[in-house]
Amino acid sequence: SLAENIRKAIMALKFKEQPSLVVTASFGVATVHFNSPKARNIHQFDDFVKLADDELYKAKLGGRNTVSATVIQQ
Repeated sequence: SLAENIRKAIMALKFKEQPSLVVTASFGVATVHFNSPKARNIHQFDDFVKLADDELYKAKLGGRNTVSATVIQQ
């Protein structure tokens, strides 16, 4: 996924001033097919952002430096 590629690129960054420094990132991703009956509880943009935020929380709980995603579809 795009988020996974970005996560790997961030981790691969090297810094001349501090070569031993490692930067990591966690991402929460939500994909919603709004024509799906399962998406009926998503009424506002904030509801959609909450889905991604919940996934970010899962990624951090899962050990950080990970991507957690949810897909709501038919």
